Amino acid sequence: MRRFLPFLLVLAGCSRATVDAEVRADGSMHRTLTFGGSGPSMSDPDSGSKDTPAWEETFELPKGAGWTAKRQNDPFFNDPVYVASRDVPAGAAFEGDLTIRSEGGAKIATNSGKITARGDGTFEYVETLRWLGKRQQKEWNDPALRLRIKAALPAGTDTAGIDAVVKACGTAMVRALFGPGDPLLDLMLTHRELAARRLTAAIRKAVRPLVADDATAAAVASACLKSDRKDPSGPPINPPGGGSKEDSTKGGPASILYSLRFPGEVLETNGLKEEDGTIYWRFYSEAAAIEDVTLRAVYRPK
Repeated sequence: MRRFLPFLLVLAGCSRATVDAEVRADGSMHRTLTFGGSGPSMSDPDSGSKDTPAWEETFELPKGAGWTAKRQNDPFFNDPVYVASRDVPAGAAFEGDLTIRSEGGAKIATNSGKITARGDGTFEYVETLRWLGKRQQKEWNDPALRLRIKAALPAGTDTAGIDAVVKACGTAMVRALFGPGDPLLDLMLTHRELAARRLTAAIRKAVRPLVADDATAAAVASACLKSDRKDPSGPPINPPGGGSKEDSTKGGPASILYSLRFPGEVLETNGLKEEDGTIYWRFYSEAAAIEDVTLRAVYRPK
């Protein structure tokens, strides 16, 4: 797993965005977005990293009518952040308050969402981060990867069957690494062995419905993670964008955290739940390059 390390060092200083929302019983909400990353402190311009592109260039910072925005130092880490907040009326759609730029400066991903009242007294929150760049998973077309997976499958597996397993393997790997959920890229900074076990388990789970038995799923996972690259320092996969300046996030994958608090009982969600009832989603921007990332929760107000 040593080949992950150079990539992880870049991620350690990446730009980050936190979306914090307090949802009210009528479906309205108060949203606060905080943007930050490595960079000089407002009180100490000589501190921080100068090697990572500024987060101001990664995100299109929300401002204008309806927004209350300010620059300040993070109260815990004392690094500069941009904080913007606004109210979203009940039943109103919202979009574009989380917009990410590409290396070329164009918009590469943006959000939209709404809280809808349902006829049974419940409300449904849905928010989607849409990828605007190309979706081109080059790794899935890697001949060496395909040959390894083919060798792990029973003799005689047809082309369609091999294609399905290759795609499932690649999708599972990127989802596990980039989220949503708890992205394993973070864990690889501290406990690579545990991250490797979880990544292997994620791939096995994804391919198991496509193969005959557990042993074959395990063999496919092993084949998927093996690297034939002459340079062991490179990551086994690239971020899943198209690879050009217009198809990758400015400064590398941006870390994104959503934290929402709902009134009453949360009946359904594809997020993770904290002990205090907060629902959260964590992922990197490139997670949307495979398919749009949709956050969802259904709640019944008190």
